[in-house]
Amino acid sequence: MDLKHEISVRFKLARESLSLSPPELARTIGSAAQTIRDYEDGKSIPGGAAVAGMANLGIDANWLLTGEGEMRRSSAPYTAHKSNGPIVTGSGDFAGVKAQDIHSALPGEFVLVPRYDVAGSMGNGALIHSEQIVDHLAFKADWVRLELGANPKNLVLISAVGDSMEPTLRPGDLLLVDRSENGVKQDAIYAIALDGELRIKRVQRLFDGRLIIRSDNPGYQPEEIAPSITDTVNIIGRVVWAGRRM
Repeated sequence: MDLKHEISVRFKLARESLSLSPPELARTIGSAAQTIRDYEDGKSIPGGAAVAGMANLGIDANWLLTGEGEMRRSSAPYTAHKSNGPIVTGSGDFAGVKAQDIHSALPGEFVLVPRYDVAGSMGNGALIHSEQIVDHLAFKADWVRLELGANPKNLVLISAVGDSMEPTLRPGDLLLVDRSENGVKQDAIYAIALDGELRIKRVQRLFDGRLIIRSDNPGYQPEEIAPSITDTVNIIGRVVWAGRRM
């Protein structure tokens, strides 16, 4: 059973538990009856506004999106806890939506992170621009804050291409980048813009101001950037998480 179908089954169960027809639920949460039917038929995944609307009716967002926990929300306030898995689901419903609206769309358990249609080399790449957002993935908010120590509003997702960072990163890996870390403060993996390309590299700043840009693949030679031209390297952010399909 795929993700869309699993969510569609739970969405229908939740609606029926509320004793509402699709048109009635649509009016209640500010949606359209056909959209509700699409959710229940597995044609699309509920977006943040729909999930928030269901949460306002007492349906637990975590259960709706993941199947974990109980259908009905507890009357007690949500308590953050450490979780083993960060990603909940993705949705294309948010392409073009303003960032401040995205982050307020879901209940407090989740945050939506935009995924950009760019690839970091590991090869040729492109710079990040807002119009290149293609969809969003929902992450557990407590995982982002407790495990990553990050502000969700500073995070973006990009894909990795090429083999220069193997075995640490592989082509097709989904990379979570913290754009607030736009200076080299530690020997870590960063998304950088250099020579018009978006690259994913390990960057180290030496005591004399030089930058050393390394690939984890031993087949690639490191690059050294002199202190006088380090401003040509634009640190977009630090890679704080990578995920891949098995």
